[in-house]
Amino acid sequence: MPKYGINKAVLLGNVGTAPELRYLDQGIAVCSFRLATTERAKARDGNYFDRTDWHNIVLWRQKAEIAAKYLRVGSGVYIEGRIVTRSWDGPDGQKRNKTEVEASIVRLLDANAHPQSPAAPATPAQQAPAPAADSTNKSNNDDDDLPF
Repeated sequence: MPKYGINKAVLLGNVGTAPELRYLDQGIAVCSFRLATTERAKARDGNYFDRTDWHNIVLWRQKAEIAAKYLRVGSGVYIEGRIVTRSWDGPDGQKRNKTEVEASIVRLLDANAHPQSPAAPATPAQQAPAPAADSTNKSNNDDDDLPF
């Protein structure tokens, strides 16, 4: 029996809600949005149908700011990250849970994407987030500074 497991999500889909950028008290940027992934399947009667799943996506720091600048509803996006579940007590005292994908790699797939700001670079590829360092390469990172 393994002592540790692997938690990795790979998603390719379309942005379903406008990215919401906010800042924590410490000034850390957080961006969240919903991603739709649609698969085509064949029913028993031979007809094809589409099935769409919705995923809650969360990005931190610079990736959050870049995502808020370039992603729009309908944008095609590739995401790699890990699945996390948060729990909290609601205002009514009920226990609440939310499952999210904490994205570590985000790739905008739309060639015609435009930034919100006219002062921003002309091509989103110049601002594309670099892949996050994996857990085996933390030599330049303080573990307390990482959101995941």
